[in-house]
Amino acid sequence: MTEPHSTAPAGDSRGDDHWKTLSRSMGDALGSVEDRDESGAVRESGPARVEQLMTALSSVRAVESFTAWAQYEVIAALHAELVTTQPADHRLLDAHAQLGARIAMTGALTQTMGERLVDEAVALRDRIPRVALCLRDGLITKTHVTTVVSRTDLVDGTEHAEAVDTEIAATLRRRPGAWSRGRLRDMCDRIVFRRDPDSVRRRRQQAHEDRGVWLDTDREHGMAALGASMSAENARIAFESVKALADCACKADPRRVAARRSDALFALLTGQRFACECGSADCPAVVPDARVLPDLQARIVIHVVCDESTLDGTADNPGFMDGYGVIGADHAREIAAQSHTRVRPLVSTARESVSGDSTDPQRTDRRQFTPRAAAGGASIGTTPEVVRADSAGSPDFEARRLRASQFNQQMHAPSEIPEPQLTRPGTPQPDESSDPRLPSHLPSDPYRPSRALDAFVRIRDGYCTVPGCETPAWSVDLDHVTEYDHQNPDRGGRTDPLGLNGKCRFHHLLKSFSNWVDDQYLDADGRIVSVWYTPEGIRIDGPPEDNTALFPGLKRVRFTPPATRAPQRVIDQPMRDRTRTAATHARRRHERELNRTDRAIGPGYRRAHHTVDFTDHGPPPF
Repeated sequence: MTEPHSTAPAGDSRGDDHWKTLSRSMGDALGSVEDRDESGAVRESGPARVEQLMTALSSVRAVESFTAWAQYEVIAALHAELVTTQPADHRLLDAHAQLGARIAMTGALTQTMGERLVDEAVALRDRIPRVALCLRDGLITKTHVTTVVSRTDLVDGTEHAEAVDTEIAATLRRRPGAWSRGRLRDMCDRIVFRRDPDSVRRRRQQAHEDRGVWLDTDREHGMAALGASMSAENARIAFESVKALADCACKADPRRVAARRSDALFALLTGQRFACECGSADCPAVVPDARVLPDLQARIVIHVVCDESTLDGTADNPGFMDGYGVIGADHAREIAAQSHTRVRPLVSTARESVSGDSTDPQRTDRRQFTPRAAAGGASIGTTPEVVRADSAGSPDFEARRLRASQFNQQMHAPSEIPEPQLTRPGTPQPDESSDPRLPSHLPSDPYRPSRALDAFVRIRDGYCTVPGCETPAWSVDLDHVTEYDHQNPDRGGRTDPLGLNGKCRFHHLLKSFSNWVDDQYLDADGRIVSVWYTPEGIRIDGPPEDNTALFPGLKRVRFTPPATRAPQRVIDQPMRDRTRTAATHARRRHERELNRTDRAIGPGYRRAHHTVDFTDHGPPPF
């Protein structure tokens, strides 16, 4: 017989007090939804009303988390009553299946869903009890639980289980913010992969052997679905190939994006020609024959980040694949060892002076604000870029070099970039004046980041930095958090790691053309914190974690503005004192100053000592 066990902190209550607090909050939330207050007066609309409803929404979500925790607690108790008291057997209708049937019938669920709830409840009780308390306290949701349970399955029943549970729970409590499913998955994988790389290796080998193709005909209206499982890099390359062919249609093509991609996939698989369906006799689309797709003028780049010790085989630190997430050390080495992979350093040992930068200021393929254009060339490049970055998992943790590995031998090599030196954790910090410096922007244009900074920010962010958005970092725009002032760069916008972050096109437009404001600053631990403010001034915390948790050595990289080679642009035409855009940007700068004052001193001081004055902020950026 097996006995249920729990490693939850001693003295933990059933959550009664927490539930009483939530009940009061829920009552307030329901009351705030009403159009009239307790006295019967009609509630006034406006920012205060929006803030009240947003607070109510947070209370509702906290109650959802608590009730999910309570449900798991009840199911775990049923498991202890009905399953763990029975001897293990191999019957199809064993005690576990019969408990699943009880759960399924009670909730009108499928048998599979009922058994999954049982499995999750047992995992929360026995494997990750501290994470269960995070669910109770509203730090995560039921959806998050499914992710954590599945990503910690590797350590179930091993000596690593308790340590993994402790570290995940501590991270959730230490780093509040918006945990998207992808970022939570990456955090769990980072912890598990470092604790038990051998299990990761075995599971990946099994998953690789189980790859396949399947057809799902259980669809309506004469439709079916075709699926396949393969390595992450192959899947990314295949998907990008489909996108590249689908994007050849002109803008007048009436099909939705997803429909065009479906047709492009069929053309690729069958060798048939993909055609634009705009119906115009003078259609400008140039669509290649799917049978000779390598002649398509496009470039496919898959970026992968890892440290040098992992590629050298002296450590088994996890890596990161753009558009996928954390990968194991063996996986990174396999990518680097493939015949069509070209491994080269992102930073060279021959350091350049910060007064120079080999980035051509006329190049547009490394854009900051415009969409990534299809690059001309003779063939499709398939480039998963394995970028070597420091990781704390290596015991020797010697100085590393960031490297880039690119699929396709025909890819143009990136220019050489000075190499940052990364130090052993726990050692005294050297004088920063002795650290090597990388150029932060182009010598000819302080507005445009250097290639070194461009790559650094994308590696650090991993995704779009807006809460909940998981657009891959190499598909986003780099944005100046504080609007760049072209006439006086010292006054607005910094082209450096703290002044830049990645935003997908939608969220970039949301910030640029509406009243949303974002900010980015260093907290007391030196961690970059990203926050957003709604048009009503309501603060929304950004992602709790970036890739510096996976590659701590990134914190040692330093950037310095290079000497300017060309004079700054001078606007010599007559200018108004202040345009509408200037007023908007000045207001945003002022709001950030007030928000930072709130964090440092408190809102009372701000109201007593600050007045709004936009007259000295000058014209807007262009």
